[in-house]
Amino acid sequence: MKVLKNKNLYSTFAILMILTFATSMFAVQNTNAQGKDTKTFPFADVAPKTVGVQQTALISAGLMAPLNDNLDGWNMTIYVTDPDGKVETFKRKTFATGSIGFYYTPTKEGNYTIYSAFERTEYLTYGMQQVQAKMSL
Repeated sequence: MKVLKNKNLYSTFAILMILTFATSMFAVQNTNAQGKDTKTFPFADVAPKTVGVQQTALISAGLMAPLNDNLDGWNMTIYVTDPDGKVETFKRKTFATGSIGFYYTPTKEGNYTIYSAFERTEYLTYGMQQVQAKMSL
């Protein structure tokens, strides 16, 4: 009689284990290691929009595409064109959120133009894209 009780216990345990393994096979979702093309949207902005000469403005730029790891970042190039047409170039790497910000102090009165550009990397298949923001003095 004791052997029969143990057999029932062992059988129940074996069936429970089989069901656990079978359930785990279906519960895990399939993954795809290959990337796919994703449309991205670069942005550039200046705050405040109007500043005085030698007053600081915050330039924020980036890409509306967060990255997988907190050490990753987009390689951005920000072009600031002063009223005389002189272009200053700033190369920055974004945070993993896809954005970066830095301070800029204009030295002349007039309209400045900010361009933000990125070059494609392993994360995407699109080439150079640009956006524009304007700042007035």
